[in-house]
Parts: sequence; C-alpha cells; structure tokens
Amino acid sequence: MKLTKLTAIIGIGASLVIFASHGYADVLFAFNEVGGTVTMTSSGNLDTTKLVPSGLLDGWSATPGFQGSKNIDIIGGTSFGSINTLFGFNPGTDLSAITNPGGPLTGNNFSAVVTTGSKSFVTYSGTTDGWATLEAGIGVVGSDIIGGIWTPDQNWTWGAGATFASLGLNIGTYTVSDAATSESITIQVVPEPASLGLLGLVSGGIFFTRRFFIA
Repeated sequence: MKLTKLTAIIGIGASLVIFASHGYADVLFAFNEVGGTVTMTSSGNLDTTKLVPSGLLDGWSATPGFQGSKNIDIIGGTSFGSINTLFGFNPGTDLSAITNPGGPLTGNNFSAVVTTGSKSFVTYSGTTDGWATLEAGIGVVGSDIIGGIWTPDQNWTWGAGATFASLGLNIGTYTVSDAATSESITIQVVPEPASLGLLGLVSGGIFFTRRFFIA
C-alpha cells in the first residue's frame, strides 16, 4: 500500500516535469538567466497546416537575436540560410502578447551566439512597408518542414555577465494562440529553467510525501 502510493506520486511528478518541458506550447522560445549567463532554447513542434500561408517578404538579417519593434516583438536567426516559407495567424487571433508596449522585448540585441541547431527562423511573417507595419507569424526554411511539421532547434547564449535587464528582456510568458486552430508560439522569459524549478518542487513534494507515508 505504501509503495503503491509512493509510486503513483512519483509517476505524477514525472508527468508534471514532462508536461512542463514539452507540453507548454506548440513552439516555445525560452530565455533563461542562470549564473550570470542568458540563454535561449527552442523546443516543440509547429503544425504549419494550421496556420495561414503568407506572401509577405521577410527582411531579417542573418544575425541571431531579437528586436523590440514599435509594432511587434521579433526574434530570429537566419545564419543557416534565408527563410522562404512564411505563415501568419487566422483572423481574430489576439496578438497583444507580442505587441509593444508590454511585450517581452524592450530593445534590440544581436550579440547571441548559436550553440546548437541549424534551422533558420524569424517569429513574424514579414513587412508591408519597411519596418512600419508587421504581420505576426513565423518564417522558416521550407525544406525544414516535414509532413507539415516544423521543429525548431536553435539554442543561443550571451556572454558572461549578461542579464535580462542588460539585454532588454521583460520577465513573463507571452503566447500567441491561433484563434481558429489554437496552434501557438510562446516567448518565455524566466530567471531559471522552468522545468528544473518544477523538478525541485516535485522532488520536495515526493520527499515530504515519502516521509508522510513511510516514516
């Protein structure tokens, strides 16, 4: 009985950690600040068949980083090839999470170093008049889409001493979810990896429960 209860609790804890690391969003770009270093990790899968193809042209440079635009906050890195396939969201989608003011980015920074990954991307679909008007969405390389699914793989880091404040990042979770299909893109800015924080919480809960049932 005691072992069964403990096993069930461990299973629940593991499920929570898996959910935190893989089920948080369809595509997640997570900025973390740990030990004087800022990193960005990308994860998840994006079903591009649930988005709206866009004909707008992209003007993003090859340098990985982000821009706090006056219209839409943008992140991207195209050093592995120019993007050529663009997607936007269906009408009625709430874009306020990445629209300034109040979005994740307060400025521009292009000093990130790609540590792993080779799939170019930009988290908006293009411009209609220079930088004056932007259409929210994502631009990718068409050959990176397999069976309609695009999976990001770029991870970035900024040099020692970098902080959210010095880079111009606002702590929070910013998600745009398609009004018609719920396919989503999230930019998350957290002071430590969310999954590790949850793992510590779950581990503490398992320890307490183990004492409660077994001690």
